[in-house]
Amino acid sequence: MIELVGYAGGILSSSMLFPQVYKTYKIKKADDISLCFLYMSIISCILWDTYAFSVFDRPLMFSSSVAFISNMILLYLKCKYKPNLEDLKIKDEIIV
Repeated sequence: MIELVGYAGGILSSSMLFPQVYKTYKIKKADDISLCFLYMSIISCILWDTYAFSVFDRPLMFSSSVAFISNMILLYLKCKYKPNLEDLKIKDEIIV
């Protein structure tokens, strides 16, 4: 029974990034996502996964692995939708 509670918590905590991944993909913009946040989250997931696999804690393995994948997708989207300097230059010229 307590393992079900672990899975429920894992599902909720690991799925909290899904709306951000979806929104970033949909609007094709990731300027507001902090690289520091992403790096810290990825490192945290790696550490949690290392611990979870060493003690064979299935709910924690599941949740930290899903969170890791979500963070990696966000990092990919952050790099993919990074604005070009030329695009910024053109926008500045239009504004002026």
